[in-house]
Amino acid sequence: MLLLVMSLGLVYFMMTEARDPKNWRWFSALGSNGNSTAAGAAEQTPIDNRITPSAKNELPNTFISPDETPPELQQQPVGRYFPGVEPQLFKTIRDGTIHRKQERESWFNLLRVLEATDQETLDEARPQPATYVQLFQQSDEYRGELVTVSGTVRRACREGIARNDFGIKKYWQVWLRTRDNQFAPLVVYCLYLPEGFPTGMEVSAEVEITGFFFKRWKYNDANSEPRTTPMLVARTVIWQPPPAEKEPSHSHTRSSPSRRFEDSTATDRGGGYGRCPLGRESATCESSSSAPIPPRTCWTCCVRAHPCAGWCWTCGAIPAGGWK
Repeated sequence: MLLLVMSLGLVYFMMTEARDPKNWRWFSALGSNGNSTAAGAAEQTPIDNRITPSAKNELPNTFISPDETPPELQQQPVGRYFPGVEPQLFKTIRDGTIHRKQERESWFNLLRVLEATDQETLDEARPQPATYVQLFQQSDEYRGELVTVSGTVRRACREGIARNDFGIKKYWQVWLRTRDNQFAPLVVYCLYLPEGFPTGMEVSAEVEITGFFFKRWKYNDANSEPRTTPMLVARTVIWQPPPAEKEPSHSHTRSSPSRRFEDSTATDRGGGYGRCPLGRESATCESSSSAPIPPRTCWTCCVRAHPCAGWCWTCGAIPAGGWK
């Protein structure tokens, strides 16, 4: 009797566990060999960075007051920022907006720090690597932080800058597609670009950029649809120029047809063979001999050559049987 009761209790327990969906995940994974998990990890998920109007601002001519600055951002610890950065100015920054005059002071504060700091010092500060997703979704956490992003520059154009007291007259607007997100670019304002860096509306250059994250910036895409993207301000980009193509080397120095014609004309005028085409001094050049030297003719193409020439300027051959 006791055995029967225990058996019924075990059956009831198994039925209860079988009703839990999480206990059947192993069954759905059979036969997949983990391929679906690996593919999902490798596949990049697009981020919807469009600005969707909410119900409260769908009415035309409606003014929406910006959100209040979170209390945790009103008093930021100064020690976490690069020397010279003034975090108390960040309270004027609003995500999802264009450049605003209220943000001017904080904007030029970061530019002034970058102008006064060399790139080596910035790199030695150990900036933390950041992805597009992190900057887009955690803008409050990264604001004013020194971060590093890498990817492919797709556009680099010179931009004017408002008059300021820091002597900064221009910078470059660089659009970067990061390696972790190829669906949407982020924008970086750089004070300088390396010498020889490609510029224009369509470029392709692999770079690494260290700069300060500012905010999610509002812009219009090619279809005039409003979007937002992370915006950084940096001193320059780290770029490795492609190796220059090597010119093919020639084992022999050959003169041009016009030069051959000039030398031949000088020979026909008598008295010698003109200036030595190999650049030899008169003491070593055979044509400097006082005794007349007979013309040398290639056995292959029957064209005369200068006495100093060891090969035919026309066909490039070195006659095995010598010269005529």
